[in-house]
Amino acid sequence: MKKLFFIILFFGISIYGFGQGAKPNQALLEDLVKKSESQYKGGMAFLGGGTALLITAIAIPNRYDYMNGTNNQRVVNFLTWTGNLSILASIPLFLSSGYNGRTAAKLSLQSQALQTPLPNKTGTYPAISLRLPIR
Repeated sequence: MKKLFFIILFFGISIYGFGQGAKPNQALLEDLVKKSESQYKGGMAFLGGGTALLITAIAIPNRYDYMNGTNNQRVVNFLTWTGNLSILASIPLFLSSGYNGRTAAKLSLQSQALQTPLPNKTGTYPAISLRLPIR
């Protein structure tokens, strides 16, 4: 019975300990903003590069060489596939950039210090703060 009591007590304390909220520090929020910006720039690079490759593949004329029986379809296929894969690779970057941006711009409940000109009036009051990172 004692073992069961201590096991329940141990698991109860550990579960209660994981339920405690941690206040995010300023460095974490700045890191999330930087990470969001870099992922957005990477997504735009992949999207722009893939679009340029697709336009190049469309612009290349289909020439057939009658001397050895070859054409440039292999190059067109390579550019098309590479462009499509590049555009598809940009989607997860945009999604994770949006997630990190929303996480950085979080709504939090904080305790603010009460500042009054009266000398004996000190204390705190609850306040809601909204942090919006500006790009």
